[in-house]
This record gives sequence, structure tokens and C-alpha cells, in this order.
Amino acid sequence: MGIFDFLKSKKTENNISEPRQAESKKLESIFDLFTSDLRSFPDSSFVKGNEETNESGNKIINYRKDLNPMELGLFDTLELKTFENLNNKNLIFSNVNFSKSQIGKIKNFVDKAYLLYGIDSSQNGKFTNSDAEEFNDDFWLGRRWTEDNHKPPIAISYDEDYGLSLTIWLSE
Repeated sequence: MGIFDFLKSKKTENNISEPRQAESKKLESIFDLFTSDLRSFPDSSFVKGNEETNESGNKIINYRKDLNPMELGLFDTLELKTFENLNNKNLIFSNVNFSKSQIGKIKNFVDKAYLLYGIDSSQNGKFTNSDAEEFNDDFWLGRRWTEDNHKPPIAISYDEDYGLSLTIWLSE
């Protein structure tokens, strides 16, 4: 044991490295994980895109923002969909060029979301070795916390063609 071992990453039960953290505050909501106030978006840093009408007849306005630095250390783009006359927003974080070497950050996010939400809608819990194997096979179903008791609902997944994505559905 060296004098600076406290600075090293620790290995978890799944042999996935996870950075050590100093005192971490208790998470009260998924919003505590983000550096930005997601509820205040869109702001002037977003680029307004196209408008569309969904099947329900609601007008949707699309916005986009490049994230630098990356949100959660994982996502470099945020697409935001707002619904006219509704207080609903869909936040879609993505990284098409996601590097599998960052799997420890995915594990960290999934495990924290599990602490907040519990078992997901497909009866999955914390990040496991099976999840890591799915990443290596270039397709990870991820987690979906989308039941009525999951506020706000979220979903995270990975696909070789589309990269890593995290969707948060906000409604007020």
C-alpha cells in the first residue's frame, strides 16, 4: 500500500474502475447529477431548429446545443424538444462517438440512477458484468425508468450506429 493509493481508482465488484470521490452529497433527484439547470432550458446558448407537429396535434419546437465540457463526462450534444401550450420538454443527450473506455462513467450514472429510482422498468438494477459485455457487443439496452413512479422518466442506451443516448422526459 503506497502513500498515494487514495488517489487511485478503485475496482468495483464488477471489475469496472470507478473514480474515488471525496465527500459526496446525498442525491435527491436526477437533476443533482447535472452541472446545468435542465429545467431552465432552452436558453440563449441553444440553436433553434425546425418545428413539427406530432400525432396528437401538438406543435414541437426543436433546439440543439453542443456541450463543452461534456455533460456527465459522457454527452457532447443536447437536443431539446419543447411542446407548445404544454410544459413538457424532452431532453435527449447523445454522443455518437462514445468511447467504450468510458464504461466506468456509464456504470457510475446507472448506479446513481438506481439509488434514486430503484429497479428499472425491465427489472434491472445496478450496472453488471452483463451490461459491460453488451457494450463490447456494440448494443446495450441500458435502463428505462419510465413507470408512473419514476419522476422524471429517463432512459439510457447504447448502439454502435447511434452512439450513447440519455432521454429525460420533463412535464410540469
